[in-house]
Amino acid sequence: MKNTSMIEVLLSPFSYLSIKHEQKRFVDWTLPIIVTLACMLLSAIAISPSRIGAPILGTLLSDMLSFTQNLPGFYIAALAAIATFNKISMDYVMPKPAPTLNVKEGKKSIKIEMTRRRFLCLMFAFLTAQSIFLCIILMLGKFIYIPTMQDIQDNYRIATTFAYMFVILFMFFQIVITTFWGIFYLGYKLHKPEE
Repeated sequence: MKNTSMIEVLLSPFSYLSIKHEQKRFVDWTLPIIVTLACMLLSAIAISPSRIGAPILGTLLSDMLSFTQNLPGFYIAALAAIATFNKISMDYVMPKPAPTLNVKEGKKSIKIEMTRRRFLCLMFAFLTAQSIFLCIILMLGKFIYIPTMQDIQDNYRIATTFAYMFVILFMFFQIVITTFWGIFYLGYKLHKPEE
């Protein structure tokens, strides 16, 4: 770890996103983007873009913040439970095709197949970091963007508001979908005999 920069250490929870698996790209990127775009489309239909202003965005940010600010504690508890869960099969390589991750060993990069424990630990470390990061972005929006958005010209205000909404909704749905995948592993897959 002495050769690893502190930035790499701080960003290590996001290494979950570099795990390679046939279903992961769909869960991590495709499905959250589809759900986010569907929500954005419904918002555009239900609310005229010219009416999207501080009250509507403020309500969205407050509701999302009140929900997400409680998540890091739950994810840390789940991470601790997974790391210490006393079941020997947690440390076996996952069934084929097992998820893989490239890890640094000195100056080399080695591809490893994931055990269920390592996969779930990386997943819940990512969920913890992502939920903290989302809370920060929501707080910045609530206390910086909303008070200043009235000073932005209408066209730019609508574009920046939709761009900001896309980012927060994408992060939110990425957390929700990954959480459901983690719940599937914890609630069902861990108790099923390996195939």
